[in-house]
Amino acid sequence: AVECVVLHVHRCQFVVQAGQTLNQIAAMYRTDWLQLWSLNQQLDSPDMSLQANSVLQVGRVYDVQPHDTPSAVAGRFGVEEELFLLLNADFGAHAWASPSCTSPAACRFLAANLTGVYQWCLLPSSCSGSSGSIYHGQPLAGLPGAAPPVSQSTA
Repeated sequence: AVECVVLHVHRCQFVVQAGQTLNQIAAMYRTDWLQLWSLNQQLDSPDMSLQANSVLQVGRVYDVQPHDTPSAVAGRFGVEEELFLLLNADFGAHAWASPSCTSPAACRFLAANLTGVYQWCLLPSSCSGSSGSIYHGQPLAGLPGAAPPVSQSTA
């Protein structure tokens, strides 16, 4: 008889094996210990011993938006294709440039019915990501929540 087993793998999580260090795990994901340490608030010190079977965050979970393509999102966050595919092993390289969903309703439907498929794990690189935002080039006073400009008197 053939039996099927369904595994639910949590995005962006890594289970520590006995003897592994933060440096070793960081090397597996082409990053540094500082990046991993900043993702794991439970680590009091980067030098502390990691317990076997403890769970570390190795990236940030990104909720797929309408018309997102893995290549565009990865480029925005400075994630190379090879690393994106390592962090998202269930994602096929054949769909690298294809949008995953094309409307908010479709994204919500797919997220509700296909566990984890419409979330991606990203390990952003501040060195190679795109830093533009919808507020780029606007004066600080024009941003929501910003304090009004201080007037200077000329005496």
